[in-house]
Amino acid sequence: MSEQKPMNLQQKLIEVRKAVPYLQKAASGPQYQYVGSSQTLSSVMEKMNDLGILLKQEIISQRVTQFHTAKGALQFMTDADMRFTWINADDPTDREEALWQGQGVDNGEKGIGKLATYAEKYFILKSFNIATDKDDPDSFQQKVEANKPKATEAMKATIRTLVTSLSGKTNQTPLEIFNGYGITADLTPDDAKRITAELRKAIETLEKEENPRRGETAEEAAMKDIEMEASGNV
Repeated sequence: MSEQKPMNLQQKLIEVRKAVPYLQKAASGPQYQYVGSSQTLSSVMEKMNDLGILLKQEIISQRVTQFHTAKGALQFMTDADMRFTWINADDPTDREEALWQGQGVDNGEKGIGKLATYAEKYFILKSFNIATDKDDPDSFQQKVEANKPKATEAMKATIRTLVTSLSGKTNQTPLEIFNGYGITADLTPDDAKRITAELRKAIETLEKEENPRRGETAEEAAMKDIEMEASGNV
């Protein structure tokens, strides 16, 4: 048995993305709910550890600007140009860099820390296309399912016709065929096309078994007739 080829960095990142399709906004601010930094990191950390993925964060340059709030309080705005690097721990030469920017506001020296935390959170969310919402995961999944494209009535009618045809050629009832092919009321267009092709192939196979000479060219059929006559089997 051949050894399984190790995953490259891109394949590993896809596995992380599969593991975290959605995060609920669990933290609360004065006027809104949001996804916290610890929630974001913990959602991907276990899978990153399992797959051997490292994320390196670097600050390339930074700037600090002073300003006063409407109430006169002194604040410091820190903004920075950053670089995030994904590294495959199994092959450290397999890496991917991405440039990023971050900002942090504080009344003291914590601006750079806030900047780094905030930037890391949003880099991870955007890198893995993680959706965030106030809804719980079950409600979110229901919304996703509701927004999926649906097979047209014409597609469904074609499938019903093929199921009836296949049922007439086998001992299976239409319901058994529906269940066997995973045919449901909420099929997507891609599902409908795939199932239609599978049903047609099954019907064609049965028809060829019923009539072994189906699909022969006229020349092939004539040659076989001559051979049969010569052998006295006609």
